[in-house]
Amino acid sequence: MKTKIIKSIIFALAIIISAGILGNAYKSRVKHISTVQVKGKADKEIHSDIARWDLMFSVNSPDLKSAYEKTQANTDIVLNFLKQNGLDDNEIRVSGIDINKTYETVKVQVGEDYEYKNKFTGYRLLRSFYIETKKLDTINKLVSEISTLIAQNIEIISQNPEYYYSKLDSVKHDLIEKASQDAIERAKKIAKSNNQKIGKIKSANIAPFQVTGIYSNEDYTWGGVLNTSDIIKNCSVTVTMEVEIK
Repeated sequence: MKTKIIKSIIFALAIIISAGILGNAYKSRVKHISTVQVKGKADKEIHSDIARWDLMFSVNSPDLKSAYEKTQANTDIVLNFLKQNGLDDNEIRVSGIDINKTYETVKVQVGEDYEYKNKFTGYRLLRSFYIETKKLDTINKLVSEISTLIAQNIEIISQNPEYYYSKLDSVKHDLIEKASQDAIERAKKIAKSNNQKIGKIKSANIAPFQVTGIYSNEDYTWGGVLNTSDIIKNCSVTVTMEVEIK
């Protein structure tokens, strides 16, 4: 009977000791796992392949009929200017006519006092042209020659052209992959310098994309940058990772 009791005690002690050893081993293993934060970056030069350009003109006249006739005549002149310089019909969108009444402030005597009133003077008609094309050289030429319309007594207002890259989403996907790999390689170098290896990726964060003019001095912003004024741009992204080191 005593022998059985002794054996039971020994067995129980063995279990307790084993559990303690395993527990210490686990604690030791956990203790040697730490994390490191690394940043990876990737960038690529891109050349815009789409141009957008907006322009508009206005016509002023004391009566609506003559204002409309002048608007139609100016519309034909502008369209001829655009087409003769290389644009097609499907690259030009013409807006409707925006009609506004015009007034001038006049001083009117009322008894011994004076009042200021608005006096109707006529109409101001506006028409806009929206252009989207892949002919970037054509747009640059048109912008430089817009003064020929002013010489024809057309009150033209030209916006600065905007330039875009149609495959930007595809570039972004590639850059995320490259920036992520760059971050992992940095983590490996840190681990190697301490005779360790990397483990799991605990977290990853992609910063907003920065698309800046390649020859500009634009600063990066927290919300990202999308340059539309330059034809040649640089697209970059930064990925921040927290990686296990063990």
